[in-house]
Amino acid sequence: MPRGANQFPSWTKEDIHILREHYLTAANDSVNQIDLCRRLGRSRSSICAKVWRLGLGRIRRSRTMERGPNHHVYRLHEKKLQRHSGKNYAEIDAYIIANHNKQGSSTMAKVLGCSTTCVNTRWRKLDLPFFKGSKIWSLQQSARTRAIYNHRPRNATWKAGPREDLNDLFFRSAWEANYARYLEWLKKKGEIFDWKYEPDTFWFFKIKRGVRSYKPDFKVWEKQDSKPYYIEIKGWMDPRSKTKLKRMAKYYPQIKIVIVDRIQYREIAKWQRLIPGWETVGAGRNLLR
Repeated sequence: MPRGANQFPSWTKEDIHILREHYLTAANDSVNQIDLCRRLGRSRSSICAKVWRLGLGRIRRSRTMERGPNHHVYRLHEKKLQRHSGKNYAEIDAYIIANHNKQGSSTMAKVLGCSTTCVNTRWRKLDLPFFKGSKIWSLQQSARTRAIYNHRPRNATWKAGPREDLNDLFFRSAWEANYARYLEWLKKKGEIFDWKYEPDTFWFFKIKRGVRSYKPDFKVWEKQDSKPYYIEIKGWMDPRSKTKLKRMAKYYPQIKIVIVDRIQYREIAKWQRLIPGWETVGAGRNLLR
């Protein structure tokens, strides 16, 4: 036999049909494995490799290595390799977007008939917050907080974290937290009806790359029956933020968004002595100078 030639003949349709029909019975039984090898005229390693390529199972070496005649016995470990189970990614994405704040990845995987890894992967690509209370959400929160505080400059004007005076809501900066206190102050004075922090996410479904979603900072109702509008706090406008606002104007022209920049924030900060809990961090102390 010339060097590099295949030791076994190519797999026929009949061989693959026999393998699909009998591989489950041979998964944990060494006797059935030997019978299947003899029937197909192939070694265990060849059968295990073909099972893996067909997506029927996963090869794992048994901890107790049973020995047959001249061969190690391998255990074929049945596993659901349902990366998307024949479903369209658009269907999975739509379900995740609709239920990301109601269900965890395990529940979604059962409903969609796919693996939890598939759901988590699509969830991350959609850049959605994970279901509050789940394990991956807890890990994500701790990692984010750790990264924020490890790389925060000493003279930074932002401070991420929950605020006790605002029902333990997590804010990404002191500016956002102070503006929330300002809105709460206006609400108590009766100048606005209500406000919420990051309640809605707008998706750009036609966009395939780059910025695909936008979540404004605040949603405000001036009156109970009035149409709400959104407020975005921006100390400086980076390219990514500019892209988000441009795509919002293109795909959601009916949504009103008010940008609160550094100049407007300084005007609001003049009332800080009347607003309970107002915080000054780093360079923020010099805003009024």
